[in-house]
Amino acid sequence: MRSSTSNNVIWNTIGSIVYLACQWLTTVAVVRISSNYEYAGYLSLAMSYSNIFIPIALYKIRSYQVSDINNQFSSGQYIGFRIVTIAAGFGFVFLYTIFTCRKEAIISVVCYCLYKVIEVLVDVFHGIDQKGGNMIFCGVSMLLRGLLSLLAFCFILKLTDSIPLSILSMCAVCVPVLLLDICWASKFDSVLPEFNFDAIGALFSSCLPAVVGVACCALVTSSSRQILASILGNSILGIYSSVCSPAAIVQAGALNAYAPLLVVFAMADLEKTRRHFNQLLIKVAGVTVVIAFGCMLGCLLFGQWALELLFGSTIIRYSYLLYGAVISSLATALIGVFSDLTIVRRSMSSNLAGNFIALLLVVPFSYLFINNLGANGVSVAISLAYLIGCLVMLPSLIRK
Repeated sequence: MRSSTSNNVIWNTIGSIVYLACQWLTTVAVVRISSNYEYAGYLSLAMSYSNIFIPIALYKIRSYQVSDINNQFSSGQYIGFRIVTIAAGFGFVFLYTIFTCRKEAIISVVCYCLYKVIEVLVDVFHGIDQKGGNMIFCGVSMLLRGLLSLLAFCFILKLTDSIPLSILSMCAVCVPVLLLDICWASKFDSVLPEFNFDAIGALFSSCLPAVVGVACCALVTSSSRQILASILGNSILGIYSSVCSPAAIVQAGALNAYAPLLVVFAMADLEKTRRHFNQLLIKVAGVTVVIAFGCMLGCLLFGQWALELLFGSTIIRYSYLLYGAVISSLATALIGVFSDLTIVRRSMSSNLAGNFIALLLVVPFSYLFINNLGANGVSVAISLAYLIGCLVMLPSLIRK
């Protein structure tokens, strides 16, 4: 039933990249297919509200779950906890939407959050697969959900010219894949939810520092981009964001390539094998450097062509921003890996400290580098802030 680490990395990476690409292509499809440009605004608004829901619903429990080698909590308790966080996140966003969102967009927001409920619920079953040593199931699931969602969205939007119905069609085609994920996870452990209040309280308190750390980590990027808009204007921010969008796929690919190693790190930590744990840590840093050089070469060879294909010829003169965007994306991926490893080591305070310091540093860094380097200063500021955050976490990761 277990699969090799290389197969897990390959399938998980392919699945995650295809899923992310399909999610992005829905934003392109809504402009090309819909009869009204306002529909693109509805979809963008729905996605932004779902970005509030997802961190609450996920509650950064996946890394804790897959590194629970001693089975402190059962799979059923993790599933039960995830259902509770989904309910809490959905309830909060629903109330927030009613008070802050335009009435005509509320239905689209609610429908898209329902779609994300499936994604968040699938994640806990993928944690069971990952702990069981077979992430091929995870990759296949993401591949299917990404392609089916995109096809359903495009078909129903063309047929009905309705954003809510198009989003609901994405939900409909993902439900059978969710059932398939439950079936796959049941091969490794029981998938019946358990609502143990002691376990729920323990997981809530244990992961709270990491949840706050994730929020700080996300604010690093958004803060720097807001400062860019305040200094150079929204048009430059729009150009920078457009150029950076392909780099986000690199970030997701790098994060998901490292994901299968979390169980290996957890086993090394459990067995107190100092040399193995530290060697894995060095390899992660080394692979990140190799990926960075590979991406730089890819940008040099194909960067301008890809940007022109996606956004038109007018953006070519800003292609130089792509190099810094790739580096900052990899730095984002690296601090994500370090954050996950602090959870593996159960060093939640280090997780919070590293991400919080990165957030504190990115503000002065952004003003300094944007004023001197222009839009590229955002990439430099984010990269330096995240790398310093990683250095703050490093002492708690290295096994003595």
